[in-house]
Amino acid sequence: MSAVEPMTPAVRPFYRSAAAEAAVHRLYDEARAALPFPTEEREIATRVGRTHLLVAGPDGGPDVVVLQGGNMVSPLTTGWLAPLADRVRLWGDGIRRIGARLAPFLLDGAA
Repeated sequence: MSAVEPMTPAVRPFYRSAAAEAAVHRLYDEARAALPFPTEEREIATRVGRTHLLVAGPDGGPDVVVLQGGNMVSPLTTGWLAPLADRVRLWGDGIRRIGARLAPFLLDGAA
Protein backbone atom coordinates (compact mmCIF):
# COMPACT_ATOMS: atom_id res chain seq x y z
CA MET A 1 0.00 0.00 0.00
CA SER A 2 1.49 3.33 -0.97
CA ALA A 3 1.57 6.39 1.27
CA VAL A 4 -1.22 8.93 0.88
CA GLU A 5 0.04 11.84 -1.16
CA PRO A 6 -0.87 15.36 -0.03
CA MET A 7 -3.72 16.93 -1.94
CA THR A 8 -3.12 20.18 -3.74
CA PRO A 9 -6.67 21.52 -4.06
CA ALA A 10 -7.52 24.77 -5.77
CA VAL A 11 -8.30 27.36 -3.12
CA ARG A 12 -9.82 30.80 -3.00
CA PRO A 13 -9.95 33.36 -0.19
CA PHE A 14 -12.90 33.04 2.15
CA TYR A 15 -12.85 36.58 3.52
CA ARG A 16 -13.98 39.40 1.25
CA SER A 17 -11.66 41.91 2.92
CA ALA A 18 -8.93 42.23 5.53
CA ALA A 19 -11.43 44.06 7.76
CA ALA A 20 -13.87 41.15 7.56
CA GLU A 21 -11.12 38.68 8.44
CA ALA A 22 -10.04 40.84 11.40
CA ALA A 23 -13.63 41.08 12.64
CA VAL A 24 -14.08 37.29 12.56
CA HIS A 25 -10.76 36.76 14.36
CA ARG A 26 -11.76 39.32 16.99
CA LEU A 27 -15.03 37.44 17.65
CA TYR A 28 -13.08 34.17 17.83
CA ASP A 29 -10.67 35.69 20.39
CA GLU A 30 -13.59 36.99 22.47
CA ALA A 31 -15.25 33.56 22.47
CA ARG A 32 -11.96 31.92 23.45
CA ALA A 33 -11.37 34.44 26.26
CA ALA A 34 -14.84 33.69 27.66
CA LEU A 35 -14.08 29.99 28.15
CA PRO A 36 -14.07 28.94 31.83
CA PHE A 37 -10.77 27.04 31.42
CA PRO A 38 -7.35 27.83 29.90
CA THR A 39 -6.62 26.93 26.30
CA GLU A 40 -3.65 26.90 24.00
CA GLU A 41 -3.49 27.18 20.22
CA ARG A 42 -1.61 24.77 18.00
CA GLU A 43 -1.20 24.28 14.30
CA ILE A 44 -0.81 20.99 12.49
CA ALA A 45 -0.08 19.97 8.93
CA THR A 46 -2.82 18.11 7.09
CA ARG A 47 -2.94 16.80 3.56
CA VAL A 48 -4.82 19.96 2.48
CA GLY A 49 -2.62 22.45 4.32
CA ARG A 50 -1.99 23.70 7.83
CA THR A 51 -4.88 24.02 10.25
CA HIS A 52 -5.53 25.42 13.69
CA LEU A 53 -6.39 23.54 16.89
CA LEU A 54 -7.63 24.77 20.24
CA VAL A 55 -6.35 22.54 23.06
CA ALA A 56 -7.52 22.38 26.68
CA GLY A 57 -7.36 20.05 29.64
CA PRO A 58 -4.57 18.22 31.42
CA ASP A 59 -1.52 16.86 29.59
CA GLY A 60 -1.78 13.11 29.63
CA GLY A 61 -5.54 13.11 30.08
CA PRO A 62 -7.65 10.97 27.77
CA ASP A 63 -7.92 12.68 24.38
CA VAL A 64 -11.31 13.91 23.16
CA VAL A 65 -11.55 15.35 19.66
CA VAL A 66 -14.18 18.08 19.44
CA LEU A 67 -15.47 18.18 15.88
CA GLN A 68 -17.30 21.20 14.58
CA GLY A 69 -20.88 20.95 13.49
CA GLY A 70 -22.34 23.48 11.11
CA ASN A 71 -20.96 26.99 11.32
CA MET A 72 -19.44 26.84 14.79
CA VAL A 73 -15.97 27.78 15.96
CA SER A 74 -13.85 25.70 18.29
CA PRO A 75 -14.22 28.00 21.35
CA LEU A 76 -17.99 27.50 21.25
CA THR A 77 -18.09 23.74 20.77
CA THR A 78 -15.12 23.14 23.06
CA GLY A 79 -16.86 25.25 25.71
CA TRP A 80 -19.82 22.87 25.69
CA LEU A 81 -17.49 20.29 27.23
CA ALA A 82 -16.39 22.54 30.11
CA PRO A 83 -17.50 19.99 32.74
CA LEU A 84 -14.91 17.58 31.32
CA ALA A 85 -12.04 20.03 30.83
CA ASP A 86 -10.36 19.19 34.14
CA ARG A 87 -10.28 15.44 33.34
CA VAL A 88 -9.75 15.07 29.58
CA ARG A 89 -7.59 16.66 26.90
CA LEU A 90 -9.87 18.49 24.46
CA TRP A 91 -8.73 19.00 20.86
CA GLY A 92 -10.99 21.42 18.97
CA ASP A 93 -10.38 21.67 15.26
CA GLY A 94 -10.42 25.07 13.62
CA ILE A 95 -12.67 24.78 10.63
CA ARG A 96 -11.35 26.50 7.54
CA ARG A 97 -14.34 28.64 6.81
CA ILE A 98 -15.02 30.27 10.18
CA GLY A 99 -12.23 31.76 12.28
CA ALA A 100 -9.54 29.92 10.40
CA ARG A 101 -6.16 31.11 11.59
CA LEU A 102 -3.76 29.53 9.16
CA ALA A 103 -5.64 28.69 5.99
CA PRO A 104 -8.48 31.15 5.45
CA PHE A 105 -9.48 29.60 2.15
CA LEU A 106 -12.34 27.60 0.75
CA LEU A 107 -11.45 24.43 -1.06
CA ASP A 108 -13.08 24.06 -4.44
CA GLY A 109 -16.42 22.38 -3.88
CA ALA A 110 -16.66 23.53 -0.24
CA ALA A 111 -19.67 25.58 0.67
